[in-house]
Amino acid sequence: MSRRHPWGLVLLLGLLCLISLGVSLTSGSVALDATQIWSALWAPDGSMTAQLVRELRLPRSLAALTTGALLAVAGCLMQVLVRNPLADPYICLLYTSDAADEEDSVDLG
Repeated sequence: MSRRHPWGLVLLLGLLCLISLGVSLTSGSVALDATQIWSALWAPDGSMTAQLVRELRLPRSLAALTTGALLAVAGCLMQVLVRNPLADPYICLLYTSDAADEEDSVDLG
């Protein structure tokens, strides 16, 4: 029995990532459409729109996308390491160490 690679699923998830990136670039307190974002990304002219997209929205969107992807990888690794498909932070006592760190930061802050 051979196992096929789910290329369709990978392409669908990649497309969903691109769509969510586009939505996050267009949404905000200043309404921008796709043509304004496209011109701000590929032909920046120093306008407020270009600065808004390149200096605020794009880094925020890429940071959110990267953080989500890394959290997904961390969850997959935890499931593989403990050989439990329902692995959660409570198994490795990660939750208690996070709570202790939070308490320390509140005490010090």
